Amino acid sequence: MIEYESQADSSFYCYFVKSGTVFRDSILYTIKCTPHFHRNVEFLFITDGTQTVNVNGEKMTLGKGDILFVDSYTPHSYDDCEAEAYILVLSTTFFDPFKTFFDGGVFPEIMDDKERNKEIFAFIEKWHLERGKKEDKYSTFLKCNELFRLMVDVYGVRMAVHSRQNGLVIDALIYIEENYCGPITLESCSKAIGYSKEYVSKQFNSVMGISFKSYVNSLRIKRFRSLEQTEKGSKQDLAAKCGFSSVTTFYRALSHSDEGETPN
Repeated sequence: MIEYESQADSSFYCYFVKSGTVFRDSILYTIKCTPHFHRNVEFLFITDGTQTVNVNGEKMTLGKGDILFVDSYTPHSYDDCEAEAYILVLSTTFFDPFKTFFDGGVFPEIMDDKERNKEIFAFIEKWHLERGKKEDKYSTFLKCNELFRLMVDVYGVRMAVHSRQNGLVIDALIYIEENYCGPITLESCSKAIGYSKEYVSKQFNSVMGISFKSYVNSLRIKRFRSLEQTEKGSKQDLAAKCGFSSVTTFYRALSHSDEGETPN
């Protein structure tokens, strides 16, 4: 199942870490991640080892000195490998001015000129070290533009390509993300994005590998688990806050979740 990573889509979002580094004394940053997508763009700079990635259904292996670019709304995942890398996720606030300047142009998916990438990697390493000085939004914007300039000098740009099928499913996922705690249905979603419910159902199943209803319930269960940790109340009351209209539907969804819990 592909997950829409909505938290990455906030304005001025900049997630910039190096794998293998320690966070808050105990948590290690790792590259591994399950299939997901977001509105923002993502870069992976491999500094050592090899890394297997899956981008829009295509599996490939990157080596030391390679750069991966993942465009907006492109499903991607990273296998559990022992590569070391910098991971950079940038808000469209930072990337859209570049894209507009180049009439919709973006970077190649794989940038593997290792010799010419050395200057880019040197810049990335220096930027990462300097971020500890509490970088502000304008400084991040300037750093992004310098990075983009270095990449354009080596690789130029190409036109972004998004399939109509992926575009439809993305619209559906965004609608779900904004409405799943309410009385959302396949019919209401289809009407909102302008397609028949039969067509939306077929394309959603094809791209996501899960039905519309099952995906909505999975988000509701995830939300329920979060509320369990922060709010008091019965399971039924918390379930209602997550969009479940009946106890039966809630427990059925709960029993199919990863925890496999069944009603008492």
